[in-house]
Amino acid sequence: MSELILDMDEGIILSEEAVIWTTSSNEVELDKLILTNKNIYMQYEKSNGLFANSTDEQEVRPLSEIKIINGRPMVDSIKDGLFNAYLQIQSINNIDKFEFYNGGKKKSDEWVKEIYTLLVGSENAGQELPKSSGSFSGLKDKFASAAQSAVGSMSAATGSAIGTVSEMAKQAADNVAASYENTKKQHINPAPPLPDDNQPQGMQTGGGFCSSCGSAINPGTKFCPVCGNPVDGTAGSPATQMAPGNPTARQQQFAGMILKCPNCGAQISQTTAICPECGFHITGQAAVSSVQNFANQLMALESRRKGVSLGQVFGVAANPIDTQKLALIQSFPIPNTVDDIQEFIMLAIANIDTKLSKHSIMGFFSNNTNTVDGDIAKKISDAWVSKMQQAYQKALAAFPDDSAFQRIKKMYTDKMSELNIAVK
Repeated sequence: MSELILDMDEGIILSEEAVIWTTSSNEVELDKLILTNKNIYMQYEKSNGLFANSTDEQEVRPLSEIKIINGRPMVDSIKDGLFNAYLQIQSINNIDKFEFYNGGKKKSDEWVKEIYTLLVGSENAGQELPKSSGSFSGLKDKFASAAQSAVGSMSAATGSAIGTVSEMAKQAADNVAASYENTKKQHINPAPPLPDDNQPQGMQTGGGFCSSCGSAINPGTKFCPVCGNPVDGTAGSPATQMAPGNPTARQQQFAGMILKCPNCGAQISQTTAICPECGFHITGQAAVSSVQNFANQLMALESRRKGVSLGQVFGVAANPIDTQKLALIQSFPIPNTVDDIQEFIMLAIANIDTKLSKHSIMGFFSNNTNTVDGDIAKKISDAWVSKMQQAYQKALAAFPDDSAFQRIKKMYTDKMSELNIAVK
């Protein structure tokens, strides 16, 4: 196990063994998960292949990189099933999940509580906005004080201009302080009543929020003090509608995402492979992310493969890694884009065992074995064949007239011919 080296001002808060660590692209069984007052340490044994010794590895997640939204650290105990739970931590560059073998829900809650305490002082600190070094009511006084200092340092000849600057600074301080108080009230009491159908659109008498940047604004304000956009509905940028009786409640809501062609701007769907307006191919680096992520999951499973068990030696039990691979392949959703489908078909072709999946008399007799390992290997190969057929059918439906489809069709028909399977 890797040696844990701590700073002079760093101490261990929690330590847990037998933890499954899951990221967006990998799953690792940890030897030890350690929480200190500065970092989270993940220690595990890494397999380096059949002919190389395994190595002890350690990764570190600084607590300072954990996201804090509205004073609440992005650390949660997520319920998984009736009794189990796992710890989820969102940092700047990662989303990590930790599943404890022993006492899952209790352990997850304990880690959430300790991380809350380290980051914001208490587990309930997420119910309030983060406190500044001084009271916010003093912020207005600081603005005014700075303006008065400027007044004292300028010459008497510019006295009238200085007075104007001082008044502007005080007004800015008033706006910022009011914005903070409104935001704080909205955060503490977020439950709004439903809007009245007879209530006029736009800014109501109780104040509200800017529809452009979301900042709180005072009643009667025509321009947002933060972004400067109009908030009274006079210039195509209406304020959010407010319900009477709860002037701090935001009523207007936008949901979902509109996808547009990067070439002409025409609206497209998530399954569009070629823009119907300009013919542009919807491709790019993000197009093959789903297939790459799928391949990474397969490699992660292979890295966890251990020695042959007694049941495998006598042919009465399958390797659990092969069983998990079969389930992963069967459940993988076929992607939508041209690049993704082409990449997936190439991956499937590379993993099909022709001898096991070939439809012929000789292939039938060669595969007619009584071992469990032989049966699971054939099922995995057949699963790749089935997924290749599904990907081809999606390509046929999505972009049959595109030149990329002709390349996909040739790869598909060649492989199907090799397997003695008729192409419909």
